[in-house]
Amino acid sequence: MIAAGVSLFAYVAFVVLLHAVLGWGVFVSLLVSLLPALVAFALIGRVASKRLKTLIDTATNQVKKGSLDKAVQTLKADQGLKMLHPLVAGQINAYLGMLLYMRKDYDEAAQYLKKVRVAHWSPKVMLAMIYFRRRQTAKMEQSFKRTLRFYRKEPFIYAIYAWALQKAGQREKAVMVLERGIEALKKDERLSRALENVKQGKPIKMSRYGELWYQFGFERPIAQPHHSFRRKPNA
Repeated sequence: MIAAGVSLFAYVAFVVLLHAVLGWGVFVSLLVSLLPALVAFALIGRVASKRLKTLIDTATNQVKKGSLDKAVQTLKADQGLKMLHPLVAGQINAYLGMLLYMRKDYDEAAQYLKKVRVAHWSPKVMLAMIYFRRRQTAKMEQSFKRTLRFYRKEPFIYAIYAWALQKAGQREKAVMVLERGIEALKKDERLSRALENVKQGKPIKMSRYGELWYQFGFERPIAQPHHSFRRKPNA
């Protein structure tokens, strides 16, 4: 990472300057040199953030226009930006992985989603659902458990986790996940309904979550009927 390299160079350079040239003590030189190193890291991060915003805005506009392929190409074309700052790299990997998932390129999507460390929970759940599609239940569970360590208050994660377990024939685990979600959230009507369904041997109705659910590609939204109204003829 360029930011880390420049920061390290600045740190070493200031240590040498303060200790060898100006004659400062070793401990003081080491301590004071942290400031310019941190400033260099922050400045590079600021530059990288501006470039990232432009890149994400461009890709988002392409997605809105229905050009998912172009959005993927846009993100891939500026992979050099990932070398500037570690936080930027994580955001690009997350967004690119999600777009590839929506394009149904699950194997390639997984390659990027695996690299995501700090991000919104959506890319982490998408990785778990790729494991579900591959019927790698153990990896799916491991991925969900890691996600819930950081997002214990997100009801949708419990719902889709339980849905996947139910589909995998693990009804008892699905019940446990939903009960844990209800306990963590104190009260959640949709999770309570899902729990009742699982206990009664009925499928969880994920359509209750709308677009949040549909983005995972397991179900399409029901088309709303178009009503035509005839104007009454003038009397």
